Amino acid sequence: MTAAATFMPTVGQAREAGFFPSRHTVEIVDNRMLADGVYRLTFRDEFIAGHAKPAQFVDVYSNNPSRLMPRPFGVAEVDGDEVSLIFAVVGKGTAEFSELRAGDTIRVMGPLGNSFNTKENANYVLVAGGLGVPPLVRAAQAIAESEGSTSTAVFGYRNVRFGDGYVGRYADKTYSIDESEGNVVTLLDRIENELVNGELKPVILSCGPLPMMKAVAAWAAKRGIEAQLSLEQRMGCGYGTCVLCTVDTAEGRLKVCSDGPVFTREQLDGGVSMTAEQHANLYEQHEWKHPTQVAGIPWKNPVATASGTFQYAAVRWFYDVSQLGAVTTKGVSPVHGKAILASVLRKAPPATSTPSACRIPAWTITLRTICRNSRPSTPPSSPTSPDTATTTTRKSCPNSTIPRPTCWKST
Repeated sequence: MTAAATFMPTVGQAREAGFFPSRHTVEIVDNRMLADGVYRLTFRDEFIAGHAKPAQFVDVYSNNPSRLMPRPFGVAEVDGDEVSLIFAVVGKGTAEFSELRAGDTIRVMGPLGNSFNTKENANYVLVAGGLGVPPLVRAAQAIAESEGSTSTAVFGYRNVRFGDGYVGRYADKTYSIDESEGNVVTLLDRIENELVNGELKPVILSCGPLPMMKAVAAWAAKRGIEAQLSLEQRMGCGYGTCVLCTVDTAEGRLKVCSDGPVFTREQLDGGVSMTAEQHANLYEQHEWKHPTQVAGIPWKNPVATASGTFQYAAVRWFYDVSQLGAVTTKGVSPVHGKAILASVLRKAPPATSTPSACRIPAWTITLRTICRNSRPSTPPSSPTSPDTATTTTRKSCPNSTIPRPTCWKST
């Protein structure tokens, strides 16, 4: 029996057990512009349509092989076997998706993440800002299909109110506002008596920019109203492996893609501090949740950077660097890089001359691990931009004067 024949029944059993299929190709049904740079993309997929819950998202993959990372979009609406997503064009990947037409194909995976809890009978107040609208449209749709609950949409926009028509199909009441009038907190203040004194207790479901959700959470806390918040965060894999989307919570660092994206107000009190002005401290002590060993050396986490990709001053905005198990940098060799390249092109043995300065060939890799319970004896001069040379040049370049931190080891 071949490996393929053995594997296929396993896939079938997984689907029967309710596990979602891996990345697969779907057909585009419709793609339309709702506002300047905002699109509603609809594709056909029976599995996602039948399983997507409010606030869950779908990873959408580019057809361009040079764009490896998926784009996560919250499910906005389902209709039979059709799934709709709403997204904004912010880069080359989303620009590509905006040009898709009916009949085209794209690869997707999902649904991913957890969902809003709407099991309790309540008046669910759907508070969204900008591209936080799609998950709340799906929430309104799901609530409308249940008995005993109502929904009140409170949407804020920059200008064009592109989501009102969609949420209006399902929500019992819809309120919206644009920047010329105020924000969603302005609307909440206006309808506070209606919410607090209604027949059903209010429960806030919110998605949107982080400052908006912090303001909504504070508004809810002041009035003792339950709030569930769906975070928007940069993601890599979408299912908890890459540790790119971690956030600080009352329960420690959690991953938005798998532990979230929905968190309660209580979970986020005192957490979610990863703003554009703040980043993780590489030398801070942490309790590592996924330790392992590679070549006999302890790693605090099984995730490491690939060679040549790590530059702390840049990547600290995208993920918590202190969660990495290892940093792989280009090694340092006493052999001149150009001499090696010339030798390879001539199919001759590499040159053995040693220039005065150390050079870095592309294929020489030195891997060093961040120690679990110790800090470098000589930290970098700038805490916001550790020089990777500090961690690589000492061993391979004997003449280097850069100190080697005592807690870093080499494989």
